Amino acid sequence: MSLHKWARIVVGLILVFAGFVLVWTPLPVGLPLMLVGLPLLMRFSPTARGIVLKRLRRHPGLARRVRRMAPRHRGD
Repeated sequence: MSLHKWARIVVGLILVFAGFVLVWTPLPVGLPLMLVGLPLLMRFSPTARGIVLKRLRRHPGLARRVRRMAPRHRGD
């Protein structure tokens, strides 16, 4: 994997982790951070994409939106 992809994975992990930590604070910062970090992880990590999509099966409307963000098989 290229440095560019690794950098996005690291940024995505940091955003998701920070969002998870901040989700219980009085300021609503955690959820937006996770919503920014998850697509970054889903773009470059098949494992993260599989976990998120498996969890979203219970919510079909939300799952459709997330699948639109997932990459198409273009040979990335």
